[in-house]
Amino acid sequence: MATANDQTVRLEAGSHRYPFTFSIPPEAPSSFEPERTGHVRYTAEATMVRPWKFNHVTRSAFTVIRVLDLNQEINEFRVIAFTFIEATFLP
Repeated sequence: MATANDQTVRLEAGSHRYPFTFSIPPEAPSSFEPERTGHVRYTAEATMVRPWKFNHVTRSAFTVIRVLDLNQEINEFRVIAFTFIEATFLP
């Protein structure tokens, strides 16, 4: 396996974990998967390059939930609720 500085590393058999972090832009939409239309889906992919063999690729999906402050967003998101009650009384 080659590292960022082109050194070869040999992995012993077994499980290996490589912690990492990444940033998602604050304007990125939330994950969304309706039944009939398109979707917004996020996945992370890691590839292990193996000389003289097929590369090993693994993927994992994750959910993004965007924080949305409705007090700060444009007027289209503001909802005004009205209540109307009608009652009929019979003698």
